[in-house]
Amino acid sequence: MSIRETTELLLEGRFICAVTCPEAFDDLNNPAVSEQITALLAPLNRKIAKTKGGNAYYAAWANLENNSDREAITREFEAVRNQLRPVVTFILELMDCDLRDHPLNVGDIVSEAEIITILENNTFLNERNVALLRQLTSRHMSDPIRIQVKFIFDHMKKFGIIAETTEGSRRFRITGKLEYIYEVLEFINSREQILEKNTDRQNLSVQGDVFNG
Repeated sequence: MSIRETTELLLEGRFICAVTCPEAFDDLNNPAVSEQITALLAPLNRKIAKTKGGNAYYAAWANLENNSDREAITREFEAVRNQLRPVVTFILELMDCDLRDHPLNVGDIVSEAEIITILENNTFLNERNVALLRQLTSRHMSDPIRIQVKFIFDHMKKFGIIAETTEGSRRFRITGKLEYIYEVLEFINSREQILEKNTDRQNLSVQGDVFNG
């Protein structure tokens, strides 16, 4: 993949990992290529950031004091915050369906068909699935479970949390963005009092830690 293509993916807000785009991920692991992309991002007030676990790259804001970018930063922060609850509910549901007692990791495979079968035979989990659906939409509540699950998986794919292994297979891998979501949750849990207040300065402080890499 070309340097330009990788840079454009970052500027689109994509999280680049071995699941979503292995070629670009390998490029960003290359110091020489990473240095060139850093130079391209700098005039746009962006820089390359990496999750703590090292499984995903993304474009972070380089200077949060730039007034012209504050509106864009706020929009990104709100978008991530709006995704948190349904994503967490989704991950917990997957863990319950798989009887896991540990978090899902980048690269783990999830089969939509298997989840449907489990939900069809478990009233408790099906109720949790309906609760998750309600977080995403007011539609599909009376639809068959397979339709509900497909809608949820499509939404998580849109969020960038899962990626289909092969187009049309309805088998998915967990992406590196989940690692980023875990980091955001850890940050929110440690700064809960900050998030309970809504002044511009406090919101900017939160956004700074989340989006400044």
